[in-house]
Amino acid sequence: MKRTVILLRHAKAAPAESTPIDRDRPLIERGIRDCVTIGAFLRKKGLNPEVILCSSAKRTQETLRLVAGAASWNGHANRQISDDLYLASADDLITAVQHQPATARSVMIVAHSPGIEEAAMRLAAEDDTPERQALLDKFPTCGLAVLEFDDDWSKADRGLFKLERFVTPRMLALTG
Repeated sequence: MKRTVILLRHAKAAPAESTPIDRDRPLIERGIRDCVTIGAFLRKKGLNPEVILCSSAKRTQETLRLVAGAASWNGHANRQISDDLYLASADDLITAVQHQPATARSVMIVAHSPGIEEAAMRLAAEDDTPERQALLDKFPTCGLAVLEFDDDWSKADRGLFKLERFVTPRMLALTG
């Protein structure tokens, strides 16, 4: 069975010094616009995850809410907000993927840098595709990686996924 992992870095948030608690940083206007762009892309491509795991930070939850709205997801996905994903490492994110139910075909994780991009780079097979090069160059805020593989979640590991897509709001704006 084909499995899909969608990794989304939260959108652009207010600077760290704007609030005394990092976890409470909200999105700024650019971040809100970027969420709508990414959500529209997900809708257009028919990407609709069955399980969504999201960090408990305000900026990740706002990102998820806005992306889901723009993607026209009507709340059917199993959504889990987790303190464990707040600033989670790549290892923690990969472990979260490995623990998905066998019946799920797709999972989305909304989390933070550097864990989210490191997880994408570790999971993606090494190749010379433009998508992989773009992923290696920069995984900016609201960057989105879509990875696929054909095995059980428990076997999800380094280099076993095909990087199907890597997009950023800027890339989508340039291509229309």
